[in-house]
Amino acid sequence: MKIRKKTLILSICGALLALVIACITCADIIISDIATRQVQKRLAEIDTLDLTVGDIDVFLVAHMVNVQDITFNGKGVKAHVPQVTVGPINYKSLWKDKTVSISRVKVSDAAIAYADSTSKMTVEVDSVDALVHDIRYCITDSSFAYNDSVYSLSVGAVRFMAPDGLSRAEVHNLSYEDNGPVKLGYTRFCNTLPPAKLADLMQEPTTWVDVELNSLTTSPINPWKMAQSKKQYELESLSADVRRMHVYRDVRYKAKHPFPMPQSVLMAMPVRFEIHKADAVVHTLDVEFASTNINCGKLRFYNMKAALNCITNIPKHTFVSRVKAAVGEKGTINAKFAMHMTRMCNFDFDVEAKEFETARLNTFVRPLVGMTFDCHIDKLSAAYSGDSVQATGQFTMLYHGLKVQVHKEDDIPYKVVTKNAKTITTLANTLIPKSNPTAVDIHPRSYKVEAKRDIWQQFPLYLFMPIIDGVKETMLPGLYVHKQVHEKKSKK
Repeated sequence: MKIRKKTLILSICGALLALVIACITCADIIISDIATRQVQKRLAEIDTLDLTVGDIDVFLVAHMVNVQDITFNGKGVKAHVPQVTVGPINYKSLWKDKTVSISRVKVSDAAIAYADSTSKMTVEVDSVDALVHDIRYCITDSSFAYNDSVYSLSVGAVRFMAPDGLSRAEVHNLSYEDNGPVKLGYTRFCNTLPPAKLADLMQEPTTWVDVELNSLTTSPINPWKMAQSKKQYELESLSADVRRMHVYRDVRYKAKHPFPMPQSVLMAMPVRFEIHKADAVVHTLDVEFASTNINCGKLRFYNMKAALNCITNIPKHTFVSRVKAAVGEKGTINAKFAMHMTRMCNFDFDVEAKEFETARLNTFVRPLVGMTFDCHIDKLSAAYSGDSVQATGQFTMLYHGLKVQVHKEDDIPYKVVTKNAKTITTLANTLIPKSNPTAVDIHPRSYKVEAKRDIWQQFPLYLFMPIIDGVKETMLPGLYVHKQVHEKKSKK
């Protein structure tokens, strides 16, 4: 008889439990259906907002809400969020201090697209997954708080088109969590038109670029605290692995406006920033220079390494960069460039190149001037300082075995050179010293170099002009002396 009572009691308890579960399930379904209908009805009443919600599932026991199939379309923005999960939700504090606490909010596989109606700008973001923890909302003062140290964000791809339609960028596999480093996978930035067509469209000197990165990683950052510091942004480090970089400079057209110094551009920015250090490896760098409609000088470098300290636009600070590159089998180039954020835009430049053959530079020189120079550079060094007016310093180039050849068949603007190729070749190999130092030199020839800034030329040409003049003065010492005498006479 006792067994039967126990069995009866267990049966009743089981039935009651089943009834409770059934009631909770029915309540979940009813509340979910009511919530879905109410939201859909409310959204339908708002004519100006094209927003739809598929289903809203409310789980009373778990204190969670699951919203599915959210779509938005309006003012150039299209968005689709397959699922948003909210909870567990703590309502207990609602009666005590008028706050609602949510353990986490999770967004899964969202997609957003934006197209500007007044320009060509477009933004597309795919496969967005986000997770935020410990969210608190106070009804009394409408304040909103959350745990800014525990969260995660991952984005499959971001594609961007500039408003003028002339450049675009794409980023893949962006990830960030818990105030850690921001990590980017394959990234590309490039102009949309071919190099020459871009210059033809702009009708002024232009720089065409195409850059591909394997990865980009920052030091740990807290974006919430960074956002609160509206006047200055700071980052400890940045590291980039650049697959390839292609730079094409076209100077076939005259400038329409004076070019400012780079420091002036940086300091004119509305916000201040500082990256304490950055390093980059560039596996392949292609540089092209076009000065005529038919010819283009080309150079290629491999495995370049750059280290930058204090990338900043803060006045009275100094932006320092160091670059190391390999040239051929044994050749090396080391350069240091420092930009001082001052009113006069002061800068310092030091470069040293060792043990390389100039034949590697003929792909750049010959298309522009119809000449080739073959010799071995033992050492080239230059050190000078400058500002927004002029640059002065020292230059030395040690070389041997120089041979010059003018190519008659080349189609260049300087027809007088190619028409008299044989004569100019003979004169060049006779007059230009075949080495520095020569057999009669006691010491290597070294020169003081200077360059005056032309505001109608961009800064890179001004930066390298002392080196160009130094090469001329080393290889054409007689013409340099004549130049000095002429300048002295003109001053008198």
